[in-house]
Order: sequence, then structure tokens, then C-alpha cells
Amino acid sequence: YEGRLSDAKKILEKAIEEKRKFGAAARKLIMLAELQFSLGQKKLALEAVEEAVKDSDRLEIIFPAAQMCAQSGQEEKARALAAKLIEIPEADFQAYSKLIQGDILVGKDDIAGAIRLYMEAQNILNTWNGRFALGIAYLKNELHSQAVSEFGACLKRKGEAVTMFLNDIPTSRYLPQIYYYMGRALEGMGSTSASESYREFLKIKEKGEADWMVEDARRRLSK
Repeated sequence: YEGRLSDAKKILEKAIEEKRKFGAAARKLIMLAELQFSLGQKKLALEAVEEAVKDSDRLEIIFPAAQMCAQSGQEEKARALAAKLIEIPEADFQAYSKLIQGDILVGKDDIAGAIRLYMEAQNILNTWNGRFALGIAYLKNELHSQAVSEFGACLKRKGEAVTMFLNDIPTSRYLPQIYYYMGRALEGMGSTSASESYREFLKIKEKGEADWMVEDARRRLSK
């Protein structure tokens, strides 16, 4: 959440070694993979993903794993994970499978197709991740007012972001990015409120290390 990635990495690596003894390391491995992915260490991240999904069909493992695969151009692996979810009839698994399929289309620059799939996912189940995905897609398509609307919905539903898979597993690490992307959308509209969003994002990350998002927010604020 704060961007203290080196500290988080040490904690996770120690915890993963302890959990491996009991075959319960998947959640920690996914967090480590996300950390590595944010640092541009895609090879290491995908190795952690492979281990995490090996023996797990849990939504909080499969969905972020598939996202990282899709964003790394590993389309077949992402599709396989989406297929794994669609086999489970519950609405949340069905919706998240659609979100993964949309992410794959974003990787192919088919933003219109991705938006259609994200909307289909939302029709199945209205999720925080679905709103966020739509916001990112609208931003990529320079539909800034629509992006602001979706990111605004995410901010109104901050409580959901704290445990977004509804299983008491903390997910607050996903929340800060909303302020960055809201800033981007507001900036695209020419709104002076963009700087407020960037400042809120950087306030959260002030104790952390500078990743690409922090550096970009600082650059945009200094314009």
C-alpha cells in the first residue's frame, strides 16, 4: 500500500519459505509476483505466478495471475486461467473470467472489444475490479469523462477494495493506484483537480520507493 517494496519483499520471501512446508504459499507468491511485476522484473514475477497457480483454483490467486500473464503477452496462459474460472458456476468466477478475457484484448489494443467484455462482466456481477478495468480502458481510449466516472465509483467503494474477493484476505494494496489514474483522467479533461489526485497518491507513497507510477505522478505535478 505504501510502496515500501524492499521491506515487503523481505517479509514475503521469509513467509513463502515457511508456508511452502505446508503447501500454503500461493497467496504470498502472488503478492511477491505483483511486487516484482511493478518493478519490471517480469521473468521473476511469472515464475512466482507459475508456482502460485500450480495447486490453486482460488479466485484471489487465479485472477491476478491471469492479469500478469495477459499484460506480459502470455495470452495462452491467461486464457487457460480464464477457462479455469469459467468452469465454476458462481457469478464472481464467471465475471472475473470475462475480465481476464477483456485484459487479453487490451493487450492486443482492441479497447472497444475489451470494454464490451468488461461490461458483460459487470452485468454478471458489479465488482470493484470491473469498474477499475473499465476506467483504464476508457482512459486508453481517451474517453476521459467516462474514466472519471468509473474511477469515482471505485473511490466511493473503497471498502470493497480493502477485501475485494469478499474472503477477509486484505487487498488494500490495490487502492492507491486509483488516485494516480483519476489524476490522469482529470488531466485529460483539463481539470485542475488532477493535481489533488496526484498529491493524494504521492502522500500514500511518501515512505516508499519510486516506481514508474510515482515517478510519472511527480513529473505531471511539476509541469
